[in-house]
Parts: sequence; structure tokens; C-alpha cells
Amino acid sequence: SQDDFLDPQYLCVDSGQRDSLAAATDIDGGLLVLSRTSTQDAQDKQLTLLDRTTLKTRWSTPLPQPRGDWAGRFDSEKFARRGQHVLVANASQLLDIDLTSGRILRNTALVD
Repeated sequence: SQDDFLDPQYLCVDSGQRDSLAAATDIDGGLLVLSRTSTQDAQDKQLTLLDRTTLKTRWSTPLPQPRGDWAGRFDSEKFARRGQHVLVANASQLLDIDLTSGRILRNTALVD
């Protein structure tokens, strides 16, 4: 890829697991990459869809995760695919992301 990623992990969203030995889930010829956007703060992350053939970025979206009393549990994301959407639950939010555009369709706070 021409993009730089900090601590990247490709995703296996159909099985609900991130596993370095499993094959990345195919998303219409692409693959999802979760990465940090800061070396200083684990809460700043983004989700990116890369084209499998060219490794060019189709879209990238920051994942909101405000700091709170639960700080330090930022590496706890869970993923599930529902058709053309991916659901992302992190330490503070439940996100519904459109896989075609990367747009966050719904952002529900899990903590006050």
C-alpha cells in the first residue's frame, strides 16, 4: 500500500475474529485494515478498505472512541459483518459502517 499504517491488523469480520493466521475477509475484492492513527494514543484508530489487487485505499474512516474512566481498554474492538455493513463495538461506541463508502451510518454511545 502507498499508505502508512501504525500497528495494522487485517480483519476477519465474517468469523468475528482478528487472527493473524486466518485469511482476511473479502469485501468486494478488498480487505479491511484496522490501524492506529497516533503513536502516542491507543484510542485514535481508523478503519480502511484496501483494494486486494492494487492495495490502493478505497476509503478510510476514523473510529470515534472518546476517553473516559475506562481509559486503557482501547484495544478491545469487536467486528461483525451484516450484508454491506460492518458493526464495530469498541470501548465506548457501537458503530454501523457502510462497506461501500466507509460512512458511519449510526454511532451509539455505550457509556455516559
